[in-house]
Amino acid sequence: FSASGAAAFSLSSVALCLLILFGESRLRGGANYTRISSGARRGAFRYDLGRWAPVVVLGFAVLVAVSVGIPVGTLVYWFTQGSGSALSAASAGIGYLGPAALTSVLLGIAAALLAVVLALPVAVLAVRYRGRFSTLVERSVYLSFALPDLVAAVALAYAASHLVHVLSGSVALLVLAEALLFVPFAVVALRSTLGLIEPVLEDSARSLGLGPFETLWRVTLPLLRPGLAAAGVLVFAFALGDLSTAQVLLPPSLYTLGTQFWADSKTVAYAAAAPYGAVLIVLALASTYLLMSRFGRVRTDSAEG
Repeated sequence: FSASGAAAFSLSSVALCLLILFGESRLRGGANYTRISSGARRGAFRYDLGRWAPVVVLGFAVLVAVSVGIPVGTLVYWFTQGSGSALSAASAGIGYLGPAALTSVLLGIAAALLAVVLALPVAVLAVRYRGRFSTLVERSVYLSFALPDLVAAVALAYAASHLVHVLSGSVALLVLAEALLFVPFAVVALRSTLGLIEPVLEDSARSLGLGPFETLWRVTLPLLRPGLAAAGVLVFAFALGDLSTAQVLLPPSLYTLGTQFWADSKTVAYAAAAPYGAVLIVLALASTYLLMSRFGRVRTDSAEG
């Protein structure tokens, strides 16, 4: 492990992230997406693609086939065409599947909850209290995603072993690391949802005598539930499949779906790895479906008259 090489790579990633953040800030400017007039909320318009419809459908079909079909097809092949070096399901330690799935789910939920808690004040500060300080805080959060997972995990492990010994080698450190790595996704989800909530509702609550925290609890958070759910599911999905951070910070007595999948794959025990990969895909698809079915429905109005 080359510390200087890792530092140089990390600094280049941070520099690229700063450039992207600067461009995003210039493009967005001071745009506000809340309604400024009364009336019914407009639904999304449905556009007729005409002759381009088959091309668009084909493009999305190819995208789904590549992103979903190839991984699923590979897992099915591993299940049914295991070679001599690929263990059967009976001899592959299939008993580890349940504990690994439970550990992955619990770690994902814990990381998602912590990331949402950390992202909420950042999103509120960025949307409701715009200024140089809020912009600096928001951009600083986004910079964490520019760091390679492995470098961030090693840095946290080093800091914990030298500064906070009680966290060294603990599950809490892994949860903290995953929450910090994926909190930018939570900030984006909460920021976009909070930007659609009319500030006049919060102003009215404060004019009726509610304090800032009571307004947040009784007015803002109920309206922010779709964003909270989206942020939680995003972080859960990324934490579920996390490998680099788990390999560095996961206690030796525990194992996740990702670590078991990698351990079997690198020894060419593909039939042993297939169940772990299948459960990962099922959990990721289930969480995505839950989010879309609960909060992803958008009312559409036809473009006709």
